[in-house]
Amino acid sequence: MVRYGGNARALAKAISWRLLGSAGTSVLVLLFTGRWDLALSIGGIEGVAKVGLYFLHERVWDRITFGRDEGRGGSSSTDRPKD
Repeated sequence: MVRYGGNARALAKAISWRLLGSAGTSVLVLLFTGRWDLALSIGGIEGVAKVGLYFLHERVWDRITFGRDEGRGGSSSTDRPKD
């Protein structure tokens, strides 16, 4: 059985989510401070830090069986297509 997911998928999800999240953070900082330099700095630092945290979070959850369909090879039903 082919396993969907793994490190590459978790990293891609982490990066795509953080791009969206960091853009939101940057917009909020810009709205509150009016400073582009501060908004981009905070958004960038926050984005890099949280990609790593999200990646680790995904790796931990990949080892947890809670909420998975039994007998489906370990991946969540939301992470891969139905047979």
